[in-house]
Amino acid sequence: KVHSLAVISVFSPPDCDLLPQSFQTVYACHYQGDHALLVIDIEQIESVILIIP
Repeated sequence: KVHSLAVISVFSPPDCDLLPQSFQTVYACHYQGDHALLVIDIEQIESVILIIP
């Protein structure tokens, strides 16, 4: 069986002060570095989110 894989980067939870102040529209997260990279099966992907620097 062929498995398609993806490398993903896990970011921090959103800033708990900014999120309510922005009416849940600004999810300010921090990059966790190379140690937060994961390889997953693409079947596990539920959504895709863009993080803009």
